[in-house]
Amino acid sequence: MATDDSAFQLSDLFIDVSALPDDGYGTFQVFTLTFFYGVILFLAANLISDGSEFLLLIPSISGMVGSIVLPVLGAVPDAAIVIFSGLGSDAQYQLEVGIGALAGSTILLLTVPWFLIITAGRVDISNEGKPQYKSPKLTPPDNYNPFTTGVLVSDKAKTASIMMLVTATSYLIIEMAAIQFNSDTTTALTTDEYPYAIAAFSVAMFWFICYLVYMYMDSQTVESTENRDQYLIQGLIENKMSLVGVVGGLLNEGKGKGEGEEASLVSKNTDEAILKRIKSVLKPSFEKYDRDRSGQLDVQETTLLLRDLGESLKPAQAQKYFLEADTDKSGSIDFDEYVNFCINYTRQHPEMIKELEASKAKNAALMENAEPSKGDDEEDGEDIPEDLLSLPFEEQQRSIWFRAIWRMLLGTTLVILFSDPMVDCFTEIGDRIGVRPFYVAFVLAPIASNASEIVASFKYAAKKTTQSINISMATLLGAAIMNNTLVFGVMMIIIAVQALYFQYFAEVIAILMVEIIIASYVLLKSTHLVLDSYFILALYPLAIVVVYFLYLLNFG
Repeated sequence: MATDDSAFQLSDLFIDVSALPDDGYGTFQVFTLTFFYGVILFLAANLISDGSEFLLLIPSISGMVGSIVLPVLGAVPDAAIVIFSGLGSDAQYQLEVGIGALAGSTILLLTVPWFLIITAGRVDISNEGKPQYKSPKLTPPDNYNPFTTGVLVSDKAKTASIMMLVTATSYLIIEMAAIQFNSDTTTALTTDEYPYAIAAFSVAMFWFICYLVYMYMDSQTVESTENRDQYLIQGLIENKMSLVGVVGGLLNEGKGKGEGEEASLVSKNTDEAILKRIKSVLKPSFEKYDRDRSGQLDVQETTLLLRDLGESLKPAQAQKYFLEADTDKSGSIDFDEYVNFCINYTRQHPEMIKELEASKAKNAALMENAEPSKGDDEEDGEDIPEDLLSLPFEEQQRSIWFRAIWRMLLGTTLVILFSDPMVDCFTEIGDRIGVRPFYVAFVLAPIASNASEIVASFKYAAKKTTQSINISMATLLGAAIMNNTLVFGVMMIIIAVQALYFQYFAEVIAILMVEIIIASYVLLKSTHLVLDSYFILALYPLAIVVVYFLYLLNFG
């Protein structure tokens, strides 16, 4: 809202909605501006979502996307709304928009998107009660049976639900003050609640840091290496990655400190651990070329390997390579000889790791003729952009990083820029239609500010894989944890700095009610049926009803 302060403020860039005519046309203008700002925030959230999807293609951090990256970025809009709601000329009144955004965001994300995850990601449930992620995953494809379709709840989701309950303890600290100092004197409230607000902020930030550290440490376990190797294996099988690029990248990981970029490539020795990883990664590709399943490669099968390496050879040249690889002169190439040949070939052609761009057209043509050797029980992975398919692994990863970062930065910038006028619009709408700004923000703010989690979780769930469901649930539970810590902590520091007070018992009860129910669902049920999704969806309107009746009973 506009102020008398002559200094430039962010709100000066936007229309002062309180100055619009106090009639039907003015109200129409307020709603139009709200819709316009909401569309911008929605598009910004989609940019954040798209950027996060690119991060899923980076094996070293893909495990952190659902639990850290998306929740932290998704908390930025809510935190921005909270900040701007506590900085206006009538901060105590506008703070209702902040608590409305916090409560609405937390409750919406744990209900409506959860309903979408189950319905979009549903697969058939076996007679033993286990979701079936082998093809066909849903029979018939439009099966919506509420009792025989559903999704699997991962152990990581269970861990996240426990974290959500633990971090919710931050609310109890400020509520102790709100209950103890139930006074009508604003000055007394702001003075009495001040130390509690500081304590709640400290606890919230402590849980926030603990959560980030835990998730980071979890992503750095051996599992992340296994995920990366699985990513490389799939890329080789489907001809989405160069064998030279993959082997060269693994060899470079084994180079010693202070060595040059190609030190490990030209070295004759290979670290035992790196050799073990190379064998693990190359085993499925060996089986791909071993078409007769003999456990050996003959000349014809070796020629296919050489073709995929970018070699266009005459039969005599192919025979020469074959004889070099067949070190025991048995007339065929076994797996160990295949691994040694791939390593030696990569060491002899280190320039190919940097110059594979020149063979894009050739690789693209090969990929068109390639037949992916997926098993029936394999799940779909994330799709790499077509223009990046033939790049070496390291260059491919750099391009993915760039595309992810500029999208997330632009989206976050737009969110911060348009959150301030959105707060003004929510307050003005409440004044004009005669309802508390809390209800307006509760319903409208999450739609715009949390679209990234809603869109991303729905997209991931629609892939119908265990990984995609895990990411979707981790995204929503992580978002609730971010609201319990980062967003709530921001509100507490705003209250302390601005000398405001916190009297939102009903709103906190609604938040805790939904979080406890969802956590119980996750911890007690390993399979969520479509039937469960209807009950979870009903929690959203139920929370609004709970807040309304608690205010009627003077518990607001």
